[in-house]
Amino acid sequence: MSQAWYDKAIAPDDNPEDGCRPEEAQALKLYLDDEIGVAKAARLITQPTESSEDPGADLQNSWALLQDALIELPNSQRKVVHLISNIKNLPKFDLDAHGKRRSGPLQSLSTSLWYDLPSFANAWYDGNWWYYQHEWREKPELYSSQDKIVHISNRARAEALFAQADILGERVKYEGLSRLRCP
Repeated sequence: MSQAWYDKAIAPDDNPEDGCRPEEAQALKLYLDDEIGVAKAARLITQPTESSEDPGADLQNSWALLQDALIELPNSQRKVVHLISNIKNLPKFDLDAHGKRRSGPLQSLSTSLWYDLPSFANAWYDGNWWYYQHEWREKPELYSSQDKIVHISNRARAEALFAQADILGERVKYEGLSRLRCP
């Protein structure tokens, strides 16, 4: 993938509400270009979040980078899912109930940062809401372009890979895939 794709993913003016951090995009690029392994990529992508004052606040932007890669870089889907699986299995990073880093020794691990990929499934569902609500079936004229067909196919393939790797959790493991299926 061209450098332009990664540059577009980065938040302009370092505003975390508008995209990912440069380090996250660079780590993904290095990984997808086979310059680093999956374990190192997982650490490099998560490190900026872990070192921030409010680690839980910018997760949506990190997840958006990986979700955009799943949809827009279909030849890399398996690698991205493998990376997400590695992030899911990172050591516990303890946060309080508000997503802020706990001071002192680890206490409750139920709010650990990477465990079960907090908000990843919700962000994926929100980004695919129109597809899940069958909008593409009810108004096929809006979704008949080659670009839209490719997007639907890429989402369905990502859903299948998520099911294999248990990315979205047992409760929603096949829900999205069944909603995306053809009539």
